Amino acid sequence: MPKRVLIITPNFPPVNKVSSLRGYYLARAFANRGWDVEVLASSGNGEDQSLVREVSGFSITRTQDGLRWGVIQTILTLFYKRCKRSNEQINVVISTYGPSSSHVLGFFVKLLHHPCVWVADYRDLWCSGSYYGRELRGPISSIIVPFVERFLVKFSDFVVTVSSGLASNLSRFLGREVSVVYNGYESFIENIPQSHAHVGHLQICYTGTIYRERNPALLLETISELEEAGDIPKGIVRVVVAGRIDGDLQEELSRFVERELLIYKGFLSREDSYAIQCSSDYCLIAEDYQATKKGVVTGKVFEYIGSKKPIIALGVAPDSELADIINRAGLLAYCGQDKSDLAQFIRRAVSGICYKPNDEFISNFEREKQTMHFVDIVS
Repeated sequence: MPKRVLIITPNFPPVNKVSSLRGYYLARAFANRGWDVEVLASSGNGEDQSLVREVSGFSITRTQDGLRWGVIQTILTLFYKRCKRSNEQINVVISTYGPSSSHVLGFFVKLLHHPCVWVADYRDLWCSGSYYGRELRGPISSIIVPFVERFLVKFSDFVVTVSSGLASNLSRFLGREVSVVYNGYESFIENIPQSHAHVGHLQICYTGTIYRERNPALLLETISELEEAGDIPKGIVRVVVAGRIDGDLQEELSRFVERELLIYKGFLSREDSYAIQCSSDYCLIAEDYQATKKGVVTGKVFEYIGSKKPIIALGVAPDSELADIINRAGLLAYCGQDKSDLAQFIRRAVSGICYKPNDEFISNFEREKQTMHFVDIVS
């Protein structure tokens, strides 16, 4: 009888979110090894459903209210299913945080199917730290919830996360070893036609959500000031954005849209986003300086690396893990948050700068390779 794995993930194709891909590639890797694969994910009602991937060979259960609010319903559903199919032992359960209910479900599956191996996977931190200066407040948030996290996760057999910085954080918080499996990029990105220049202008792309801590305004303001000062021709640089923009920033960025400095494409399918990345001269990461010092490595960086385009790492600390990865990939064009340095870089970029990607290093971050590392940890 083949071994059985249950993957608990907040999103799964066709829900067009990056969290869908981590669970999907895990499911595919286990299926390719001959395992029976069950996936528990939210239905993604109201979300974009354009992430088309081959999902045959998986048994997928979707909760209508999402994993976060449907946790009690989902636990009861799991108990009911397991009682009906008690002879079908789950050998491995993988729960991906967030939301926290993923690990709650992983804990219950571990109890139901002892000696099932439980892997607690962290795409983000739960209680052990704040990226953006938000502190846990009140007795429930600051005392009870961290206790619950430690209590639950101590029953897991392995803990995995997405960067070395987060692994160090979790290791201190949980008092145990934590493995690192990066998010990586889909290998077919390398086959998308590349464009290294645009007639009449330089194109910088940002594909992802824009919110207060990840805001390209500094770059846009710098380009605008250089144009007004006559340091660069007007219209020579364009910033193309594809993704959601938080409501409080839409008005702030609208003035750049009116000046045709920012070209807003709206929310696109992942394939269309990949095409924009591969046809741009530079890809842009906008991140919080302190967050990168704490070990945040946005999954978007691997898509950019896979596109093999130079990266503007706006707001990224030069001594961070994120900066190191981009630099070792041979794609670090600019890093930091100093406006004068940024202006100097833009002047040089308009004249043309050559970059040589480190293909050998980049290939380590193919999703298939990172996923096989994950599978090897637990099987």
